[in-house]
Amino acid sequence: ELGTLKNIPLEGVVSVAQELKKKTSFIPGPKEFSRGGGKSIASILSQMSPDAADQYLEQILADDPDLYAEIKKHFLSFEDLLSMPEHLMSVFWRSPDIDVDELAKAFKGTDESVVNNIIKHLPKRKQSMYDEYKQPLSKKEINKSQLSFVHLARAMHQREDINLDDVLSSNEDLIE
Repeated sequence: ELGTLKNIPLEGVVSVAQELKKKTSFIPGPKEFSRGGGKSIASILSQMSPDAADQYLEQILADDPDLYAEIKKHFLSFEDLLSMPEHLMSVFWRSPDIDVDELAKAFKGTDESVVNNIIKHLPKRKQSMYDEYKQPLSKKEINKSQLSFVHLARAMHQREDINLDDVLSSNEDLIE
């Protein structure tokens, strides 16, 4: 009977349509599922402490260099910020959001030549304000300070102040 619409009254069609509309509101919408890959692993690693993430990355590098290369396209570490290309350094480290005291904490235990290279990119006023952090710091506090700069870099990338793809692609070059 439904095959011949001419014989069905219009009220019946409207009634069925309303019932179907009510019932379809309970059907869940489409969901996007991830099957893993470098981006998924990078998001998991970014939630870990930097030391734990480094250990996992070292193990992945030993087990599957191709997966490691894919992860490094999406994973940003504090060390990446220290070794990014000069044109990005001059933009990132001149950001008004850079806190010199946090920077001193983040640099605790870092090679002096690397520190000096970063400091030269700071604005003159912040260069004069920078003072090496001499008090003892726990590894957790250092990691927290370093992560604050990673988060700042990601925020600047979202605002399109810098392009992290350049930093992450330079990681790719280091693997080969």
